[in-house]
Amino acid sequence: MVRQYLQPGTNVIELGGCVGVISALVRDRIGPDAQHIIVEAKPELAAICRQNAERGAAPGAVEVVEAAVDYSGKPMITFALGHNAHVGHVARDGEGGFSVPAITLSNLAERLPDGPFALVCDIEGEELALFAAEGALLERATLVILETHPHVYPGKEADLARMRQQIEMTGLQQVAESDQVICFRRPV
Repeated sequence: MVRQYLQPGTNVIELGGCVGVISALVRDRIGPDAQHIIVEAKPELAAICRQNAERGAAPGAVEVVEAAVDYSGKPMITFALGHNAHVGHVARDGEGGFSVPAITLSNLAERLPDGPFALVCDIEGEELALFAAEGALLERATLVILETHPHVYPGKEADLARMRQQIEMTGLQQVAESDQVICFRRPV
């Protein structure tokens, strides 16, 4: 979906960078000068992600933020390690982990130039809160590539359907779906 739908020169916010495999694909697609902000909570993964994301990037075009997306209003949250590098998540009630700064999509968008951007999102369930809170900001998004996690949503498929509706209310339309990844694009 990155190769097919992401346009060269597009600024990108990527949530859940992990080791930067997708980050490298994003950079290859957007070119050296577009801004690319990546959020990764685990410091050891953020360092690897940064190396992968900076390949082919102009100086200053990549920013890796060591934080986790959260809409609780708390400045710091607990981030739980998963059974592998790809499934770390904001800790649920009673779950342990380590403390990280919380950040929102609006906080990140302030770091980009005004205008459109694309969102690449894999945040293990926190997308429900993000799309519920960020409707106005998402009207700037030209593309959203979203890995969904209905197995962790309290309302399972009903929550997924509600989230799709919230995204489509911003003017984005679904153009592709594979497994649990959905791509929404703004019509031109």
